[in-house]
Amino acid sequence: MNVIQGNKGKFSHTNSSIEKEIRNDLIPQITGTTVSLLFGRSKTKFESDRCRIDTQGYAKPNYNVQIQTDKVSCAGVLINDALDDVAVNQDTLAANVRTALDNSLKDGHFWIVQP
Repeated sequence: MNVIQGNKGKFSHTNSSIEKEIRNDLIPQITGTTVSLLFGRSKTKFESDRCRIDTQGYAKPNYNVQIQTDKVSCAGVLINDALDDVAVNQDTLAANVRTALDNSLKDGHFWIVQP
């Protein structure tokens, strides 16, 4: 499984208190037992006081997952649909998604999680 940098996204910058909330409260909610929720049809997957992680849609072969605050995106990850498989190690997938979201929050690019 690889995590690679994608194209620059149109993400808004966040202040330090929101970034802290995202890093400490929101991203850690993605675990080996919850990561499969990102492949579901409902929009909001994880929430903290001021932020949420939404699946913005699916465009083959990727799920577009973004961190939202006040209806503005501040980070994004594309997750290859081949990873929506019970044979994939869910703990590794969750760790890669967390890394990709953190990287996106830092540099404003989409990050891609692929097999």
